[in-house]
Amino acid sequence: MARNKARRLKDKKRKQQFREKVSSSYVYFPVNTVGKERMQLLLNLESTKTQNTNQATDVLSSLQLAAPATFQTITGDGNCFFAALSYTICGHQRFHDIIRQRICNHFIQNQNDLKGYLPPQYKGNANSYLVHTRMRENKTWATEVEIFTASHLLQTDIYTYTKSGVHWVWLKHSTITLSDNRGIYLYHKNQNHYDVVLTTSTQPVLQNFSSGLQTYLCDQLKKETQKMKNAEVKDKARQNKIAKEQYIENKKIKERKDKEKKNRNERLRYSTDKVYKENKKKSGKLKYSTDKVYKENKRKSCRLRYSTDKVYKEKAKKSGKLKYNTDKVYKENKQKSCRLRYSTDKVYKEKAKKSGKLKYNTDKVYKENKQKSCRLRYSTDKVYKEKAKKSGKLKYNTDKVYKENKQKSCRLRYGTDKVYKEKAKKSGKLKYNTDKVYKENKQKSCRLRYSTDKVYKEKAKKSGKLKYKTDKVYKENKQKSCRLRYSTDKVYKEKAKKSGKLKYKTDKVYKENKQKSCRLRYSTDKVYKEKAKKSGKLKYNTDKVHKENKKKSGRLRYSTDKVYKENKKKSDRIRYQTILKYKQSKQVSSIMKYANNSIFRNKLKEMSRSKYRTNTDFQMRLKTQNCKKYKNNTEFREKVKSVSKNKYQRYESLRNKLKASSIKRYSSNPLFRCKLKTMLKTKYHNDINVREKKIANRNSIQKAITKFQKSIQDHPLYVCTVCIRSLYKSQVKKCNRAKYSNEKASECLTGNFVHTCDKHCEVKCEKAKEWICFTCHRHLSLNNMPPQAQANGLNLEPIPPEIEKLNDLERQLVALRIPFMKILCLPKGGQCGVKGPCINVPCDLNSVTATLPRPINDAQLIKVKLKRKVEYKGYHKFGWINPANVQEAVQFFLKKQ
Repeated sequence: MARNKARRLKDKKRKQQFREKVSSSYVYFPVNTVGKERMQLLLNLESTKTQNTNQATDVLSSLQLAAPATFQTITGDGNCFFAALSYTICGHQRFHDIIRQRICNHFIQNQNDLKGYLPPQYKGNANSYLVHTRMRENKTWATEVEIFTASHLLQTDIYTYTKSGVHWVWLKHSTITLSDNRGIYLYHKNQNHYDVVLTTSTQPVLQNFSSGLQTYLCDQLKKETQKMKNAEVKDKARQNKIAKEQYIENKKIKERKDKEKKNRNERLRYSTDKVYKENKKKSGKLKYSTDKVYKENKRKSCRLRYSTDKVYKEKAKKSGKLKYNTDKVYKENKQKSCRLRYSTDKVYKEKAKKSGKLKYNTDKVYKENKQKSCRLRYSTDKVYKEKAKKSGKLKYNTDKVYKENKQKSCRLRYGTDKVYKEKAKKSGKLKYNTDKVYKENKQKSCRLRYSTDKVYKEKAKKSGKLKYKTDKVYKENKQKSCRLRYSTDKVYKEKAKKSGKLKYKTDKVYKENKQKSCRLRYSTDKVYKEKAKKSGKLKYNTDKVHKENKKKSGRLRYSTDKVYKENKKKSDRIRYQTILKYKQSKQVSSIMKYANNSIFRNKLKEMSRSKYRTNTDFQMRLKTQNCKKYKNNTEFREKVKSVSKNKYQRYESLRNKLKASSIKRYSSNPLFRCKLKTMLKTKYHNDINVREKKIANRNSIQKAITKFQKSIQDHPLYVCTVCIRSLYKSQVKKCNRAKYSNEKASECLTGNFVHTCDKHCEVKCEKAKEWICFTCHRHLSLNNMPPQAQANGLNLEPIPPEIEKLNDLERQLVALRIPFMKILCLPKGGQCGVKGPCINVPCDLNSVTATLPRPINDAQLIKVKLKRKVEYKGYHKFGWINPANVQEAVQFFLKKQ
């Protein structure tokens, strides 16, 4: 009804839109041809011959502005305002997009003049307005802002015929700068579209006009009146159609109300009249069982009411339960329908599951009955049994809570029910032998439990050992599986190795059996032999400790077993001549030995020098070879340079020789002198690093000299009276004996090294004071004995004359053991360092004194070589000794003992 009223009001308004009063203050004075050409120039449009849309505009004088009579319809696509301007200026709508862009650009350029027309939320910002409204895009409606901007750009008033409240009025959009009094007239149709106004209703036809113009205007008026009549006819037809629709709708409403009233009366009678109620039930049941359409509609309505009406829902539940418990036929049908619906309807299935779980967890009676029925069905129905197994396995694998509960119940039953225990064992063994997946999972779980549960671990060990000793088949299978696992599982392999090594070191019986079995297998099994050789070589190359032990045992055997020694020499010679790899490795090892072993290096050097002196061919060959290598091989050249530099830095004699030869050459050879000067100059001027080094060296040398001069002013001349160490001044303080008033202080403060001044001392002589170091001061102030104090048993006895007169070689002959170590020159600092282990060689004094010649009168001095071993050719020291001095020292030590 409301829609129809709105339509009628709209139609009435359309009829009255040309009959409304307009503002009498405005004048109809449209733009002429000259004005249109001016506007085309302003908009930079192509100059086209404009159609004279209103031929009277150039001739008519100003007329009073009334309602529009004739229009030019514009395409209604959102560009209507700009298309109307294009039609007014150019006679067609094609330039609407260009006019839109020109107006937007003009608005940005003159935003200071036009910002007053903007809505307040844009704060006078033209760019934000254009971006927000998307005014530059096609099919965007124009607003009053664009109308005022167009008036400002074209310098012409723009009039729009629009509705204001109840009346239709002309709105004038004008700016200050106007070129003339003419304007552009637009019709704002339906408040959402612009058309071009061609004539107004009250525009007179003047007698001064030509007869053709008069007839043209009359024809236009006739056309407009005809259009109005056609519109009225269409409005009447539309009204008739609306009235017919309204009548049909009212009829339907009345029928629906009558039906509702009838149903209400029937419900009232149904609740009050019992006879009517019984008859109604019978007829309803009969109709429900015979009429399918009625049945479906009844079900739908009941479901709808069940879901919306709570009272009806409760009643339906109660009656359903009562009927289910009393009527067996209904019960069976209900079960069948529920099963059918459960298998087809997923939503119902989910609901049934949820409600069943909830009831199972809350209602104990229902839970017990459900378990009994499930057990009974499980034992009788095979299909149900298979389904239960599958669902149980699936739930066991996915639901952790169910899994834990199942395991607990099974463990409890396994511990209490013997029949179940036997069955579980049999089924477990059968499944373990047949199902590989179960077997792997069982093994994993057992390993996990073995690693976490100590009680289970001990039980498993005992049962495993017992079975291993008694059951031969189990023993063989165990050995096979262990070998297989040892070859595939790296972690198990490492564990087995560790446990085997530990047992080998601790259990002697196991060690002997292992050695016997390995020897037997090595002599019989070729594959094992090859593997043992490879592993031995690999261990020798990677394990340093094993390598050293092997070398020691080899040396010991080489020195004791002559047969082994000869065989070793022969095999080494054959290998060196036949096997390239061995030859190369031997060469590399000899090079390494040359680099590391100073004795071996010195031997080779002496041999090569002697050969170089005696053998001229070798000498020439070596010279030519080194010259070629120096020219061609850059690495060798750099090495030679570095070696010569190191030699120059280390050896003074070489340095002095080279200096003398270079000075001699510089003074005698003018070419060498010029070359050297030019080379040093170019290097100094071209190379920045050399220049900076030169300057830095000068500065650093000067700094080092000054620093050294400062540091040598003071020496460690200050002696601590407690620990008798000569220290620097920063390490000591003046000793004030009054502060240390205990017995330990009186023992420690010796006062032996206090200087007494004489004539040569200065006025303030610091040597005359008693000094104490900070560490001794701290200990004494805490009433403790300083650990470095001379009174703490650190007095040194004087060296007896029998030992003092011995030289180095004689002292080592007297020593009980002689330490041997490899001493090498360190690369920086010119110091020496020890490489490798320090070996103590015991010395037998009886053999030393026995080997010395007797009587002493025969030889006062003897030449002696000190070696690590008597069989070795090399020696550590070689010199003269006095046997008398050695024997005196030995007797002194014997007396001391």
